[in-house]
Amino acid sequence: AYIDRLVEGYDDWARDVLPRYTPEAVADITGIAASDIEALAVAYGQAKAPFIRMGQGLSRHAGGGTAVRAITCLPGLVGAWQYLGGGALLGTAGAYNFNYTAVRRPDLLPKSVRTLNMVRFGQALQTWQDPPLKALFIQSNNPAVTCPEQNLVRQGLMREDLYTVVHDTFLSDTARYADVVLPACTSFETEDLYRGYGTYYVQYGTRVLPPQGESRSNEEVIRALAERLGLQDPVFRRSVREHIEALLDVDRGPIAGLSLEALSDGHPRRLDVPVMGHAFDRHFPTPSGKLQLACPELEPVLPDYIPDEVEAAAAYPLRLVSAPGHHLHHSGFDGVGSLRRSEGGPWVYLHPDEAEPRGITHGQAVQLVNERGDVGLYANVTTDAPPGCAVVEGHRPRAEYLSGGPLNRLCSDRLTDVGEGATYQNTWLDVRPLAFNAT
Repeated sequence: AYIDRLVEGYDDWARDVLPRYTPEAVADITGIAASDIEALAVAYGQAKAPFIRMGQGLSRHAGGGTAVRAITCLPGLVGAWQYLGGGALLGTAGAYNFNYTAVRRPDLLPKSVRTLNMVRFGQALQTWQDPPLKALFIQSNNPAVTCPEQNLVRQGLMREDLYTVVHDTFLSDTARYADVVLPACTSFETEDLYRGYGTYYVQYGTRVLPPQGESRSNEEVIRALAERLGLQDPVFRRSVREHIEALLDVDRGPIAGLSLEALSDGHPRRLDVPVMGHAFDRHFPTPSGKLQLACPELEPVLPDYIPDEVEAAAAYPLRLVSAPGHHLHHSGFDGVGSLRRSEGGPWVYLHPDEAEPRGITHGQAVQLVNERGDVGLYANVTTDAPPGCAVVEGHRPRAEYLSGGPLNRLCSDRLTDVGEGATYQNTWLDVRPLAFNAT
Protein backbone atom coordinates (compact mmCIF):
# COMPACT_ATOMS: atom_id res chain seq x y z
CA ALA A 1 0.00 0.00 0.00
CA TYR A 2 2.83 2.42 0.81
CA ILE A 3 4.50 1.76 -2.53
CA ASP A 4 1.24 2.38 -4.39
CA ARG A 5 0.68 5.67 -2.55
CA LEU A 6 4.11 7.20 -2.28
CA VAL A 7 6.74 5.47 -4.46
CA GLU A 8 7.20 6.56 -8.07
CA GLY A 9 8.84 4.22 -10.59
CA TYR A 10 8.57 0.98 -8.62
CA ASP A 11 7.02 -1.05 -11.46
CA ASP A 12 9.82 -0.09 -13.88
CA TRP A 13 12.49 -0.84 -11.29
CA ALA A 14 10.94 -4.20 -10.37
CA ARG A 15 10.77 -5.14 -14.04
CA ASP A 16 14.08 -3.79 -15.40
CA VAL A 17 16.51 -3.82 -12.47
CA LEU A 18 15.48 -6.12 -9.64
CA PRO A 19 15.52 -9.46 -11.56
CA ARG A 20 19.26 -9.04 -12.27
CA TYR A 21 20.15 -9.00 -8.58
CA THR A 22 19.42 -12.37 -7.05
CA PRO A 23 21.19 -13.08 -3.74
CA GLU A 24 23.73 -15.15 -5.68
CA ALA A 25 24.43 -12.33 -8.13
CA VAL A 26 24.88 -9.83 -5.30
CA ALA A 27 27.17 -12.28 -3.51
CA ASP A 28 29.42 -12.37 -6.60
CA ILE A 29 29.60 -8.56 -6.62
CA THR A 30 30.09 -7.95 -2.90
CA GLY A 31 31.81 -11.05 -1.57
CA ILE A 32 29.08 -11.42 1.06
CA ALA A 33 27.50 -14.87 1.31
CA ALA A 34 24.08 -15.19 -0.34
CA SER A 35 22.69 -16.66 2.88
CA ASP A 36 23.78 -13.55 4.81
CA ILE A 37 22.18 -11.30 2.21
CA GLU A 38 18.93 -13.24 2.47
CA ALA A 39 19.00 -13.12 6.28
CA LEU A 40 19.51 -9.35 6.23
CA ALA A 41 16.68 -8.89 3.73
CA VAL A 42 14.29 -10.93 5.87
CA ALA A 43 15.24 -9.08 9.07
CA TYR A 44 14.92 -5.70 7.37
CA GLY A 45 11.61 -6.54 5.73
CA GLN A 46 10.06 -7.86 8.93
CA ALA A 47 11.22 -5.06 11.23
CA LYS A 48 8.45 -2.69 12.25
CA ALA A 49 10.47 0.52 11.88
CA PRO A 50 13.94 -0.26 10.49
CA PHE A 51 16.39 2.63 10.52
CA ILE A 52 19.60 2.94 8.49
CA ARG A 53 22.30 5.32 9.77
CA MET A 54 24.73 6.04 6.97
CA GLY A 55 28.29 7.31 7.38
CA GLN A 56 30.25 9.58 5.08
CA GLY A 57 32.73 6.94 3.93
CA LEU A 58 30.34 4.93 1.76
CA SER A 59 29.91 7.92 -0.58
CA ARG A 60 33.64 8.27 -1.23
CA HIS A 61 33.93 5.98 -4.22
CA ALA A 62 33.04 6.27 -7.89
CA GLY A 63 29.44 5.13 -7.37
CA GLY A 64 29.02 6.83 -4.01
CA GLY A 65 26.12 9.06 -4.96
CA THR A 66 24.15 6.19 -6.46
CA ALA A 67 24.89 4.07 -3.37
CA VAL A 68 23.46 6.70 -1.02
CA ARG A 69 20.48 7.14 -3.32
CA ALA A 70 19.77 3.40 -3.36
CA ILE A 71 20.00 3.14 0.43
CA THR A 72 17.57 6.02 0.94
CA CYS A 73 15.08 4.23 -1.31
CA LEU A 74 15.06 1.10 0.87
CA PRO A 75 12.79 2.56 3.60
CA GLY A 76 10.26 3.33 0.88
CA LEU A 77 10.14 -0.29 -0.22
CA VAL A 78 9.21 -1.50 3.28
CA GLY A 79 7.18 1.55 4.32
CA ALA A 80 9.63 2.45 7.10
CA TRP A 81 9.30 6.19 6.48
CA GLN A 82 5.81 6.21 7.99
CA TYR A 83 6.81 4.89 11.43
CA LEU A 84 8.40 6.59 14.42
CA GLY A 85 12.15 5.93 14.29
CA GLY A 86 12.07 4.37 10.82
CA GLY A 87 13.84 5.56 7.69
CA ALA A 88 17.43 6.49 6.88
CA LEU A 89 19.81 9.31 7.78
CA LEU A 90 23.12 10.56 6.41
CA GLY A 91 23.26 13.92 8.19
CA THR A 92 21.13 16.65 9.72
CA ALA A 93 22.79 19.75 8.21
CA GLY A 94 19.71 20.51 6.13
CA ALA A 95 17.63 21.10 9.25
CA TYR A 96 19.78 24.04 10.37
CA ASN A 97 18.27 26.94 8.46
CA PHE A 98 20.76 29.50 9.71
CA ASN A 99 20.82 32.83 7.92
CA TYR A 100 24.16 31.99 6.30
CA THR A 101 23.74 34.72 3.67
CA ALA A 102 23.96 37.40 6.37
CA VAL A 103 27.46 36.19 7.25
CA ARG A 104 28.79 34.90 3.93
CA ARG A 105 27.50 37.92 1.97
CA PRO A 106 27.80 36.56 -1.59
CA ASP A 107 26.62 39.97 -2.85
CA LEU A 108 30.07 41.36 -2.00
CA LEU A 109 31.89 38.98 -4.32
CA PRO A 110 33.30 40.22 -7.63
CA LYS A 111 31.14 39.34 -10.61
CA SER A 112 33.43 36.52 -11.76
CA VAL A 113 34.81 34.19 -9.10
CA ARG A 114 36.26 30.74 -9.71
CA THR A 115 35.44 27.81 -7.45
CA LEU A 116 38.24 25.45 -6.47
CA ASN A 117 37.21 21.85 -5.80
CA MET A 118 39.67 20.67 -3.14
CA VAL A 119 39.62 17.18 -4.63
CA ARG A 120 41.53 18.67 -7.58
CA PHE A 121 43.63 21.11 -5.61
CA GLY A 122 46.81 19.67 -7.10
CA GLN A 123 45.56 20.17 -10.64
CA ALA A 124 44.54 23.75 -9.87
CA LEU A 125 48.00 24.56 -8.53
CA GLN A 126 49.61 23.12 -11.65
CA THR A 127 47.27 24.00 -14.50
CA TRP A 128 45.04 27.00 -13.71
CA GLN A 129 45.66 29.84 -16.16
CA ASP A 130 44.08 33.17 -17.08
CA PRO A 131 45.01 33.93 -14.38
CA PRO A 132 47.10 31.23 -12.69
CA LEU A 133 46.67 30.51 -9.00
CA LYS A 134 49.26 32.80 -7.41
CA ALA A 135 48.16 33.20 -3.77
CA LEU A 136 46.60 30.98 -1.09
CA PHE A 137 45.08 31.85 2.27
CA ILE A 138 44.39 28.60 4.13
CA GLN A 139 42.29 28.22 7.27
CA SER A 140 40.78 25.09 8.83
CA ASN A 141 42.39 22.86 6.23
CA ASN A 142 45.52 20.79 5.72
CA PRO A 143 45.68 20.03 1.98
CA ALA A 144 49.28 18.80 2.16
CA VAL A 145 47.89 15.75 4.00
CA THR A 146 44.23 15.41 3.08
CA CYS A 147 43.97 16.10 -0.65
CA PRO A 148 44.38 13.28 -3.18
CA GLU A 149 47.17 13.31 -5.79
CA GLN A 150 49.64 14.48 -3.16
CA ASN A 151 52.52 14.50 -5.62
CA LEU A 152 50.78 17.27 -7.59
CA VAL A 153 49.75 19.09 -4.40
CA ARG A 154 53.25 19.20 -2.95
CA GLN A 155 54.87 20.15 -6.25
CA GLY A 156 52.37 22.98 -6.54
CA LEU A 157 52.91 24.21 -2.99
CA MET A 158 56.66 24.39 -3.68
CA ARG A 159 56.20 26.82 -6.61
CA GLU A 160 58.43 29.84 -6.12
CA ASP A 161 55.77 32.15 -7.57
CA LEU A 162 53.04 30.95 -5.17
CA TYR A 163 52.45 33.11 -2.08
CA THR A 164 50.92 31.03 0.73
CA VAL A 165 49.56 32.11 4.09
CA VAL A 166 48.43 29.44 6.58
CA HIS A 167 46.41 30.24 9.70
CA ASP A 168 46.51 27.16 11.94
CA THR A 169 46.72 26.04 15.54
CA PHE A 170 49.67 23.74 14.81
CA LEU A 171 52.63 23.75 12.43
CA SER A 172 50.89 21.39 10.02
CA ASP A 173 52.44 19.87 6.92
CA THR A 174 50.72 22.59 4.88
CA ALA A 175 52.09 25.32 7.15
CA ARG A 176 55.60 24.09 6.40
CA TYR A 177 55.09 25.21 2.79
CA ALA A 178 53.81 28.66 3.77
CA ASP A 179 55.50 32.01 3.28
CA VAL A 180 53.63 33.29 6.34
CA VAL A 181 52.26 31.24 9.26
CA LEU A 182 49.65 32.88 11.50
CA PRO A 183 48.91 31.20 14.86
CA ALA A 184 45.24 30.33 15.36
CA CYS A 185 43.23 30.08 18.56
CA THR A 186 41.92 26.82 19.89
CA SER A 187 38.22 26.44 20.64
CA PHE A 188 39.02 27.26 24.29
CA GLU A 189 40.24 30.74 23.31
CA THR A 190 37.30 31.92 21.23
CA GLU A 191 33.53 31.96 21.39
CA ASP A 192 31.54 30.14 18.74
CA LEU A 193 28.24 28.52 17.84
CA TYR A 194 28.21 24.73 17.40
CA ARG A 195 25.67 22.55 15.65
CA GLY A 196 25.23 18.80 15.83
CA TYR A 197 26.75 16.67 13.09
CA GLY A 198 24.00 14.07 13.22
CA THR A 199 21.65 15.52 15.81
CA TYR A 200 19.27 18.48 16.14
CA TYR A 201 21.10 20.47 18.81
CA VAL A 202 22.77 23.89 18.87
CA GLN A 203 25.17 25.08 21.57
CA TYR A 204 26.97 28.33 22.28
CA GLY A 205 30.52 28.02 23.53
CA THR A 206 32.23 30.91 25.27
CA ARG A 207 35.97 31.36 25.54
CA VAL A 208 37.45 30.01 28.76
CA LEU A 209 40.89 31.62 28.49
CA PRO A 210 42.37 34.52 26.51
CA PRO A 211 44.17 33.88 23.21
CA GLN A 212 47.65 32.57 23.90
CA GLY A 213 50.67 34.39 22.53
CA GLU A 214 49.90 36.05 19.20
CA SER A 215 47.12 33.64 18.26
CA ARG A 216 43.91 34.98 16.73
CA SER A 217 40.57 33.44 15.81
CA ASN A 218 39.40 33.11 12.21
CA GLU A 219 37.00 36.01 12.74
CA GLU A 220 39.71 38.27 14.18
CA VAL A 221 42.06 37.61 11.27
CA ILE A 222 39.37 38.31 8.67
CA ARG A 223 38.33 41.50 10.48
CA ALA A 224 41.94 42.74 10.64
CA LEU A 225 42.55 41.95 6.97
CA ALA A 226 39.36 43.78 5.97
CA GLU A 227 40.50 46.85 7.89
CA ARG A 228 43.89 46.87 6.16
CA LEU A 229 42.25 46.36 2.76
CA GLY A 230 39.84 49.22 3.33
CA LEU A 231 36.68 47.10 3.13
CA GLN A 232 33.89 49.23 4.55
CA ASP A 233 30.85 46.95 4.76
CA PRO A 234 29.63 46.62 8.38
CA VAL A 235 29.84 42.81 8.16
CA PHE A 236 33.62 43.13 8.53
CA ARG A 237 33.30 45.00 11.82
CA ARG A 238 30.95 42.59 13.58
CA SER A 239 31.98 40.76 16.71
CA VAL A 240 31.51 36.99 17.01
CA ARG A 241 28.35 37.53 19.04
CA GLU A 242 26.97 39.83 16.34
CA HIS A 243 27.72 37.19 13.70
CA ILE A 244 25.87 34.60 15.79
CA GLU A 245 22.89 36.91 16.18
CA ALA A 246 22.84 37.38 12.39
CA LEU A 247 22.92 33.60 11.85
CA LEU A 248 19.94 33.18 14.18
CA ASP A 249 17.93 35.96 12.54
CA VAL A 250 15.28 33.86 10.76
CA ASP A 251 11.49 34.12 10.86
CA ARG A 252 10.54 30.50 10.33
CA GLY A 253 11.92 26.97 10.32
CA PRO A 254 13.74 24.99 13.02
CA ILE A 255 16.06 27.88 13.97
CA ALA A 256 13.24 30.38 14.51
CA GLY A 257 12.79 31.11 18.19
CA LEU A 258 16.42 30.48 19.13
CA SER A 259 18.31 33.48 20.45
CA LEU A 260 21.83 34.13 21.62
CA GLU A 261 20.41 35.19 24.97
CA ALA A 262 18.73 31.80 25.40
CA LEU A 263 21.90 29.98 24.33
CA SER A 264 24.27 32.00 26.51
CA ASP A 265 23.90 29.65 29.48
CA GLY A 266 26.00 27.15 27.53
CA HIS A 267 23.39 24.39 27.50
CA PRO A 268 22.54 22.71 24.19
CA ARG A 269 19.16 23.55 22.71
CA ARG A 270 17.17 21.26 20.45
CA LEU A 271 15.92 22.67 17.17
CA ASP A 272 12.20 23.05 16.71
CA VAL A 273 12.00 19.81 14.75
CA PRO A 274 8.87 17.87 15.69
CA VAL A 275 9.19 14.26 16.77
CA MET A 276 6.87 12.62 14.27
CA GLY A 277 5.92 9.04 13.63
CA HIS A 278 5.25 9.80 9.99
CA ALA A 279 8.14 11.79 8.50
CA PHE A 280 7.07 10.79 4.98
CA ASP A 281 3.67 9.25 5.53
CA ARG A 282 1.80 11.62 3.24
CA HIS A 283 4.23 13.62 1.12
CA PHE A 284 7.85 13.82 -0.08
CA PRO A 285 9.46 17.17 -1.02
CA THR A 286 9.72 16.18 -4.71
CA PRO A 287 7.89 17.46 -7.81
CA SER A 288 5.50 14.49 -7.68
CA GLY A 289 5.18 14.47 -3.90
CA LYS A 290 6.44 10.87 -3.93
CA LEU A 291 9.68 9.02 -3.28
CA GLN A 292 11.29 9.10 -6.72
CA LEU A 293 12.69 5.65 -7.29
CA ALA A 294 12.75 6.79 -10.91
CA CYS A 295 14.42 10.19 -11.26
CA PRO A 296 14.84 11.52 -14.83
CA GLU A 297 17.36 14.15 -13.65
CA LEU A 298 19.84 11.47 -12.55
CA GLU A 299 21.91 8.90 -14.38
CA PRO A 300 20.94 6.11 -14.14
CA VAL A 301 17.25 7.03 -13.99
CA LEU A 302 16.59 4.00 -11.75
CA PRO A 303 18.98 2.97 -8.93
CA ASP A 304 21.27 0.35 -10.40
CA TYR A 305 24.71 -1.12 -9.94
CA ILE A 306 27.18 0.09 -12.58
CA PRO A 307 30.48 -1.82 -12.61
CA ASP A 308 33.44 0.51 -12.33
CA GLU A 309 35.70 0.16 -15.37
CA VAL A 310 38.66 1.64 -13.51
CA GLU A 311 38.22 -0.84 -10.67
CA ALA A 312 37.90 -3.75 -13.08
CA ALA A 313 41.18 -2.75 -14.73
CA ALA A 314 43.05 -2.20 -11.47
CA ALA A 315 46.62 -3.44 -11.65
CA TYR A 316 46.88 -3.90 -7.87
CA PRO A 317 45.01 -6.50 -5.80
CA LEU A 318 44.06 -4.71 -2.56
CA ARG A 319 41.57 -1.93 -1.94
CA LEU A 320 42.64 0.86 0.41
CA VAL A 321 40.04 1.53 3.09
CA SER A 322 40.91 4.78 4.84
CA ALA A 323 38.87 5.73 7.88
CA PRO A 324 39.11 8.08 10.88
CA GLY A 325 41.27 6.84 13.71
CA HIS A 326 39.87 6.28 17.19
CA HIS A 327 42.04 9.06 18.65
CA LEU A 328 43.02 10.90 15.44
CA HIS A 329 39.66 11.63 13.86
CA HIS A 330 41.31 13.87 11.25
CA SER A 331 44.62 15.62 10.65
CA GLY A 332 43.57 18.58 12.81
CA PHE A 333 44.52 16.48 15.86
CA ASP A 334 48.08 15.82 14.65
CA GLY A 335 49.53 18.46 16.92
CA VAL A 336 48.35 16.70 20.09
CA GLY A 337 51.14 14.33 21.07
CA SER A 338 49.06 12.39 23.60
CA LEU A 339 46.51 11.51 20.92
CA ARG A 340 49.21 10.36 18.50
CA ARG A 341 50.72 8.15 21.19
CA SER A 342 47.31 6.71 22.10
CA GLU A 343 46.61 5.92 18.45
CA GLY A 344 49.94 4.12 18.07
CA GLY A 345 51.27 2.93 14.77
CA PRO A 346 51.02 4.08 12.06
CA TRP A 347 49.29 0.81 11.22
CA VAL A 348 47.91 -0.90 8.17
CA TYR A 349 45.44 -3.63 9.11
CA LEU A 350 45.68 -6.79 6.98
CA HIS A 351 43.76 -10.04 7.10
CA PRO A 352 46.00 -13.11 7.66
CA ASP A 353 44.97 -14.40 4.23
CA GLU A 354 46.61 -11.33 2.70
CA ALA A 355 49.60 -11.11 5.04
CA GLU A 356 50.82 -14.72 4.96
CA PRO A 357 51.25 -15.12 1.17
CA ARG A 358 53.26 -11.88 1.19
CA GLY A 359 55.52 -13.05 4.00
CA ILE A 360 54.24 -10.31 6.30
CA THR A 361 54.06 -10.79 10.07
CA HIS A 362 52.41 -8.72 12.79
CA GLY A 363 54.41 -5.59 13.64
CA GLN A 364 56.59 -5.80 10.55
CA ALA A 365 57.46 -2.64 8.61
CA VAL A 366 55.72 -2.69 5.23
CA GLN A 367 55.04 -0.45 2.25
CA LEU A 368 51.76 0.29 0.53
CA VAL A 369 52.60 0.76 -3.14
CA ASN A 370 50.85 1.68 -6.36
CA GLU A 371 51.61 3.70 -9.48
CA ARG A 372 51.56 6.99 -7.52
CA GLY A 373 54.12 6.11 -4.88
CA ASP A 374 54.60 4.33 -1.59
CA VAL A 375 53.77 4.78 2.08
CA GLY A 376 55.51 2.94 4.92
CA LEU A 377 53.59 1.67 7.98
CA TYR A 378 53.57 -1.21 10.45
CA ALA A 379 51.49 -4.28 9.67
CA ASN A 380 48.72 -5.18 12.09
CA VAL A 381 47.65 -8.66 11.06
CA THR A 382 44.10 -9.28 12.26
CA THR A 383 40.87 -10.93 11.22
CA ASP A 384 39.18 -7.58 11.93
CA ALA A 385 40.38 -6.49 8.47
CA PRO A 386 38.39 -7.97 5.58
CA PRO A 387 40.25 -9.99 2.94
CA GLY A 388 41.09 -7.99 -0.15
CA CYS A 389 41.58 -4.76 1.77
CA ALA A 390 44.34 -2.72 3.39
CA VAL A 391 42.74 -0.70 6.20
CA VAL A 392 44.43 2.47 7.46
CA GLU A 393 42.90 4.58 10.23
CA GLY A 394 43.71 8.26 10.53
CA HIS A 395 45.94 10.56 8.49
CA ARG A 396 49.39 11.42 9.82
CA PRO A 397 51.96 14.09 9.03
CA ARG A 398 54.34 12.91 6.35
CA ALA A 399 57.23 12.61 8.82
CA GLU A 400 55.40 9.96 10.87
CA TYR A 401 55.29 7.38 8.08
CA LEU A 402 58.17 4.95 7.79
CA SER A 403 58.68 5.98 4.17
CA GLY A 404 56.90 8.01 1.53
CA GLY A 405 53.62 9.45 2.65
CA PRO A 406 51.24 10.96 3.32
CA LEU A 407 48.60 8.29 2.77
CA ASN A 408 46.59 10.23 0.17
CA ARG A 409 49.53 10.31 -2.23
CA LEU A 410 48.21 6.88 -3.25
CA CYS A 411 44.75 8.30 -4.14
CA SER A 412 43.60 9.76 -7.45
CA ASP A 413 41.59 12.95 -7.88
CA ARG A 414 38.81 11.16 -9.71
CA LEU A 415 35.35 12.49 -8.83
CA THR A 416 32.25 10.71 -7.58
CA ASP A 417 29.20 10.17 -9.78
CA VAL A 418 27.15 12.75 -7.85
CA GLY A 419 28.39 15.90 -6.14
CA GLU A 420 32.00 15.88 -7.42
CA GLY A 421 33.33 14.39 -4.20
CA ALA A 422 36.53 12.45 -3.54
CA THR A 423 36.92 8.75 -4.40
CA TYR A 424 39.39 7.74 -1.69
CA GLN A 425 37.88 4.25 -1.45
CA ASN A 426 38.63 3.57 -5.13
CA THR A 427 42.35 3.32 -4.40
CA TRP A 428 44.10 0.06 -5.30
CA LEU A 429 47.52 -1.01 -4.07
CA ASP A 430 49.71 -3.85 -2.91
CA VAL A 431 51.63 -4.38 0.32
CA ARG A 432 55.21 -5.58 0.54
CA PRO A 433 57.82 -5.80 3.31
CA LEU A 434 60.06 -2.79 3.70
CA ALA A 435 63.70 -3.34 2.89
CA PHE A 436 64.50 -2.42 6.51
CA ASN A 437 62.63 -3.12 9.74
CA ALA A 438 61.92 0.39 11.00
CA THR A 439 61.86 0.98 14.75
